[in-house]
Amino acid sequence: MAAMICTLFAGLLAACSDDAPGGSIFSSFTSPDYVAPPVEPRSTWAAKALKDGKIPDRGFLAAYFDRSQSAPVFHTEEVDSIAVKYAWDELHQIKSENFAAYWIGQIDMPEGGKRTLAVSQSWARSRIFIDGKLVFPHGSVAGFDNGLASNRRPVAPSGSEVAGKSGEFTHYFAPGKHLIEVEFVNNWHTTEYKVTIGEVQAAPLSDSELRSAMGKLDGKEIFYVGIYESDNRDTSVEVDLPRTGKPAIVWLDSYEGVDWSIDAPDGVEAVVIASYSPGSRVVAPEGVKIFRAQSRLGIREVGRGGGCHCVGGNFRCEQSGGIAGLSTALGRSTGKSLIGLATAYSTASISVRSYDAGERARAQEVAAKTEEARRICEASGNPDFDNMFD
Repeated sequence: MAAMICTLFAGLLAACSDDAPGGSIFSSFTSPDYVAPPVEPRSTWAAKALKDGKIPDRGFLAAYFDRSQSAPVFHTEEVDSIAVKYAWDELHQIKSENFAAYWIGQIDMPEGGKRTLAVSQSWARSRIFIDGKLVFPHGSVAGFDNGLASNRRPVAPSGSEVAGKSGEFTHYFAPGKHLIEVEFVNNWHTTEYKVTIGEVQAAPLSDSELRSAMGKLDGKEIFYVGIYESDNRDTSVEVDLPRTGKPAIVWLDSYEGVDWSIDAPDGVEAVVIASYSPGSRVVAPEGVKIFRAQSRLGIREVGRGGGCHCVGGNFRCEQSGGIAGLSTALGRSTGKSLIGLATAYSTASISVRSYDAGERARAQEVAAKTEEARRICEASGNPDFDNMFD
């Protein structure tokens, strides 16, 4: 794989490595040394998770446990990001609905400044402490016991503290090292949680704003990658682009927050990130322009049959636009022509294919079959009374 250069957000959390298992630069790094924390940990879970009260000098110590047990076993690992994703009991045989986790580590901010923290969670609750101060209580439930053995299934209360609340907020860091602690309690049969810390982001761009910004780029064509979620436990996805002889422009679209990385043999000029959940980010060389789109295209299946249903003469397709619809939508938002695409529901890595004449022909064939299915469906909902049994 081509060497990748880390952006600031990766440098905040840990050193990068491009020889990690599965090609993920977010999930593996050399073992850190352990040091005394810059301040006393605030979470009562720290005493259970830490050895000798010390923390990694970079990255985070993650501790996973089954909160339904009265004396839970803590499964620990060193990680370089705060993220976890699995279903049922795939992680240490802990049922997802009983899963709890604690992350602790430090970040070094020699010059200080404001940073954006993005939290993505579903049916879960979490708390974030920075230097012992509670900065993210949202998603917690009034009266919920912070003890390790709780197996309650509290109902989300009315008001601002809602189960599954995701969002972004800014925090000012004074120059120096800062202790980060995260407590997480899951309440669903799948687990997906992610916290990112990075530069303060500009507001997402509307279609007209994005089109104006993209008009200043040299490239005239764009690649599209659309998925629902990452298949990796650390929510990373690696994108492989084909060779074109010129720097690429790429649209990265997802529902869940994703840590994207791009292997582009001819380099990257610009990236557009669009996601429903907060926390999506991309590793790219310095100088690459990164835009955030206000609206997702949400297309993760094109040029394929299926996804259409006929009920009582009513015909519906979940993905009706196909490649032609995608190309039109990209042109409207960016002013660029679609040159290649890759789509999937869930994946760890994805390779972009060219949008060539053969692809267009296959898309047209699917469109013709879809229209024939629509005609048959609508006819079945409006039968001829006199010829009902002919």
